[in-house]
Amino acid sequence: LYLRDWVILYGEIFPDLDKDKLDGILEEGLRRLQNFILPEGNFSFWPSERYPASEWTNVYVTHLLVEANSRGFFLQSFVDKTIEYQRAKARAKIESPKAQCYRLFVLSLNSSPDFSSMNLLKENYLSKLEKQDKLILAASYAQAKDYERAREVLENIEKVEEIYGSTEYFYSRMGYFGNYLYFLSKIDKELAFKIFSANSKVLKNGWWSTHDIGWFCAGLSSYLKEIKVSTEKIKAKIKFPEKEEEIEKDTNIYSIDLKDYFSKVIKIKNKGNSTLFLD
Repeated sequence: LYLRDWVILYGEIFPDLDKDKLDGILEEGLRRLQNFILPEGNFSFWPSERYPASEWTNVYVTHLLVEANSRGFFLQSFVDKTIEYQRAKARAKIESPKAQCYRLFVLSLNSSPDFSSMNLLKENYLSKLEKQDKLILAASYAQAKDYERAREVLENIEKVEEIYGSTEYFYSRMGYFGNYLYFLSKIDKELAFKIFSANSKVLKNGWWSTHDIGWFCAGLSSYLKEIKVSTEKIKAKIKFPEKEEEIEKDTNIYSIDLKDYFSKVIKIKNKGNSTLFLD
């Protein structure tokens, strides 16, 4: 779903990704999900199984459905059933504060925020919430356009730009990077920029689960859609070992094939007015 967003935003940079092919894959995956839904509106780990998946997993699937529905995949009746379950869980006894924060965000994303449950968490549980939970709760308020309370929650997070968390939900920093970037993009674009700039090397190391990869794609997609991308041309001078090259491109992203310059020194000088990121 989020790779599809990348193609729509920067299709020229991803020539091997075809939107129509991605749409077909998504439609098949969404169709198969209907084999996992339980009568109550939650989901099992396996088709036709009666035992429900974890609460986080159930919200995660509902999140996907809401996002896909907003992109025109026409899943309204499917979404309505899962949202009804999540709304009932939001008003029940809190079993997992993390899942509850995530649940409330998805309700806000679906344009059906539960302010009473959000306020209950904020007033009675805020000091007990983990850093990631507070971030998600702040995003729940921001998504519901209550920016004052979103800021109040965000101000209770120490060193929000530092990414960390247990391995219970993510196996790598890349997963947390995507998760933080996704929610911060909806709250504070300057902080999202700091997260993005300070952690751009998280891809270099580690093993990534599909959950980690999914959140990385979600985070990058959200960031690219929310930030105001500079409309200035890329202007730079590249000094190769045997030559210099001036580039001026009407695009925000530009790639160069460097396979012939492995282990060689290449110098790049930014000649434009906007920040130039290299990777």
